[in-house]
Amino acid sequence: MKSARGFSLLGFACARPLQTLLCVFAALFANSVFAQSAASASLSITSAALLFRNPDVLAPSLSPDGTHMAVLARRSDKRDRLNIAVINLDTNRSTFVTPFDDSDVVEMHWVNSTRLIFTTGNIIDAAANSVPWRQGGMFAIDRDGSNARRLVSPLGNGDAIVLRPRYSIFLQSIGEGSDDVVVAANDNNFEALDVYRLNTRTARKTLLSFEAPGDSRQWILDKSGVPRATITQMRSRVAAFWRPQAESSKWQKMFEGDILEAGSAVQAIDYDGSLIVSTYLNKALPLAAGALGANVSVNIAIRETAALVRADVQTGQFRELLFSHSRVDHADAVFDPFRKKLVGVRYVDERLQTHWLDDYWRGIQRSIDQALPGQVNFISPPQQNKRMLVVSASAKNPGSVFEFDFASRKLKFLFDFRSGMYADTMADARYVKFAARDRLPLAAVITAANGVPANRPAPTVVLVPSGPWVHAPCLCWDAETQYFAQRGFTVIVPVYRGQFGLGFRHWTSGAKQWGLTMQDDVADAVDYAIKQGISDPARIAIMGTGYGGYAALQGAAKTPTLYKAAIAMSAPTDLQLFQSITWADYSDSAFQKYIAPVLIGDESKDADQLRTTSPLNNASNISAQVFLAYGGEDRRIPQQHGTRMRSALERAGKTVEWMFKEDEGTGYVKVENRVEFYARAEALIRRAFAAR
Repeated sequence: MKSARGFSLLGFACARPLQTLLCVFAALFANSVFAQSAASASLSITSAALLFRNPDVLAPSLSPDGTHMAVLARRSDKRDRLNIAVINLDTNRSTFVTPFDDSDVVEMHWVNSTRLIFTTGNIIDAAANSVPWRQGGMFAIDRDGSNARRLVSPLGNGDAIVLRPRYSIFLQSIGEGSDDVVVAANDNNFEALDVYRLNTRTARKTLLSFEAPGDSRQWILDKSGVPRATITQMRSRVAAFWRPQAESSKWQKMFEGDILEAGSAVQAIDYDGSLIVSTYLNKALPLAAGALGANVSVNIAIRETAALVRADVQTGQFRELLFSHSRVDHADAVFDPFRKKLVGVRYVDERLQTHWLDDYWRGIQRSIDQALPGQVNFISPPQQNKRMLVVSASAKNPGSVFEFDFASRKLKFLFDFRSGMYADTMADARYVKFAARDRLPLAAVITAANGVPANRPAPTVVLVPSGPWVHAPCLCWDAETQYFAQRGFTVIVPVYRGQFGLGFRHWTSGAKQWGLTMQDDVADAVDYAIKQGISDPARIAIMGTGYGGYAALQGAAKTPTLYKAAIAMSAPTDLQLFQSITWADYSDSAFQKYIAPVLIGDESKDADQLRTTSPLNNASNISAQVFLAYGGEDRRIPQQHGTRMRSALERAGKTVEWMFKEDEGTGYVKVENRVEFYARAEALIRRAFAAR
């Protein structure tokens, strides 16, 4: 069998109320000592065109009856757009069921075993609206390509800037025997979601969320598709509610507080009707069978990390602890729809993991891990007991898909997400842990430079993740990292404060810290790598997109002797403009008005800080060579951030390399533009290192 060769391991949702709103915006807006492995034969270099093109296949999904699999596949006869292909797993015959050449299918779900619902858009939206389904339409189609139905109209071809789009989001199918699904839509309020039952053949919608307790941003359904819990927002305050019965009962409040307060919220409803609750509140609880409860202290009111507990549906009282980890928050609860029970909890500690509460699934996982060693083997219990899909991935493997047969307990290789890429051609990565200068626990993913001996400090590229309110990086395959590592650079991906998944203190300590302690965290990761002999202190570059681009420029200004090159794509350079802008996709939103002042800084009260931490105002401090890249269709970070930064650098006597693509947005869509950007970035870094 060939070794495996993207696949996002972080597809779970945020459940804590203080983080849910930021997950939505981010969706709108990827052993303490590191021992470098001895350099063996140099890796072959994968072409940039292969690394940065869209995956061949994405999002494999079994039909409820297990007979068919639907995937999003790159269709060469349709301008490489992602379309739906359906594979009969008994005959191995496949066919495309959608014909799009001007958009991608960006999301799909089975309605029942014969029908699919899907959303169109751009896999990376050229207009920089980072949730592609907000620009697309919603459709349904039978698995043989017949009986197509438009359910929600697209917003056109993307030429017009739609700052406040109407959109619908798939929530849940009803089940076999029904053509209905449950969706959430902002039909009545741009800032809030209502819940509807939608017939995929007639497009008729029926409102389900009567008498909602406020402006809902997230809904939790029970297993029959009835809305039973919600998270609301009013200004910068959030609240979590649940309803004891499916109908007619009043909404009960579980938590209300400021966006930075610790609280509790329902994440799911179990098959027995009990509440599965995410909480930062610390209470002594009995452990459920198979529960993990590491380092639980009852002497403090607030937990360091979010725990998953079971609560009574009538009273909301916590009954048992399902999962608690000393270092990281929980992620999704995992249910077995065939056996109708809660069976596990996802979490990320260096890599995606599943803590199984159920002996049967623990055994299945063990047998798969033995067959595919050294990989993260991701499984989700199916709705039948015949077959299941397994996604196997690692830092060196973009992802491979296998079929698992329950009767024989054997695996059958199906396909790779990215053909032509093999694990033995990829650079290896390690997850390292250390302390920030203020003692906050930090981490970084460090990928070894190809061809550099283990005992020699390597030229280094610091890739600052975008966001900043995204899940902290883990040991997952990344095209950008592999590009630079294969070409002889050690790559550091820092875990800075403010990201999700590492506990309450870690993310709240990032409030109003753009350019301050968040920036220090990046520098502390570099300092760690220098002290460990991993990085050459005279050859360090910093690079990023969005917030990562901001951090690249601010880092070059704040610590000018540390970085020799700074590459920023779609970077906000003026935090006052970022707050006051009226032509971005978040303009006049609840985020801009109420959340950004808390997390970034108040335009009036924190004006001095916003000026001080804006790269635009610090251009004269930058000594690194600078490369700026922007897109003319960027709705998140308009090009004025770039043109003003370029002018400020030029006024300060600096030479700036500039890249501008009129038809691109945040994160260039066209492969040829991505290839050009990374080639120019690499060339600038090499020139900067040679000039030291």
